[in-house]
Amino acid sequence: MLRIQAIIITLLAALALAACAEAPTTAPAPAAEPAADAPSYTLGDLTLTDPWIRPRSQAEVEAGPINTGGYLLISNQGSEPDFLIDAAAGDLSEVVELHTMVMDGDVMRMDQIERIEIPAGGTTELRPGGLHVMFIGLNRGLEPGDIIKLNLTFERSGTIEVDAVVRTPPQN
Repeated sequence: MLRIQAIIITLLAALALAACAEAPTTAPAPAAEPAADAPSYTLGDLTLTDPWIRPRSQAEVEAGPINTGGYLLISNQGSEPDFLIDAAAGDLSEVVELHTMVMDGDVMRMDQIERIEIPAGGTTELRPGGLHVMFIGLNRGLEPGDIIKLNLTFERSGTIEVDAVVRTPPQN
């Protein structure tokens, strides 16, 4: 009986020491933050940086209507505001709209908007949970690393085609 107690005490001590040891570490998954060499485009007084689109699998698309969002940073070096008024991506989706997120009581919801302002001398960020381009009714899956040709039209500056990279959004 004493021998069993000694074995139990030894095992409990070993478990206690193991619990105090440092846990093995694994590198956290990289966030989908823009790289230092993120693509940048110039159109008149506007600079468009790091256009990207959230991925959606082909299985999601086949399961039923699925949507996704497009994001980027737009800076205006001009002395007058400009406005993003349209976006298009070929046949990627049935509809493309400009959206914002608004609180409706305790619920956050998306609303379609006519245009997105880029203030004179300022910057507007299209990001998850805020202003964004909404692709409604995707016609195909979007895998990380895919490049989507995105046409953005501005009220003053005109239209520009950018390459939007499909990537997973950053984890906050």
